[in-house]
Amino acid sequence: MHSCSRSVNASIKWDRKYGVCDETVESSSLSLPAGETTPPSFVTRVCTGLVAGTKFIASGLETVAAEVAEERLSICKGCEHLGKYKVCDLCGCFVLAKVKLPLEECPEGLWGVVLDRQSQNESGSED
Repeated sequence: MHSCSRSVNASIKWDRKYGVCDETVESSSLSLPAGETTPPSFVTRVCTGLVAGTKFIASGLETVAAEVAEERLSICKGCEHLGKYKVCDLCGCFVLAKVKLPLEECPEGLWGVVLDRQSQNESGSED
């Protein structure tokens, strides 16, 4: 069984279903202005990166079409959660890499528009 401890106010739990580390911080230990989120910790970012890399390898190293990656990137560039060095403040992923991976999703669900448009184009071209 995996267990870690960082401090009195923070604990790390292991999500066995996905194999992803998830840092949980007691809300009483932090005082953030309303509407602001804390970026994911380094441990969480490493774990989600490993999961994304594993899914990428399992998919046969496939990437999305360049047009889809560009559209995803343009959505991210307009998002308030795009942080320094093109890292998403919600999931902690490097956006320039994530937009190219077919099995990855935007944590806010904003890429669904791209997928819907792509599937409509594919179904329209089959007729």
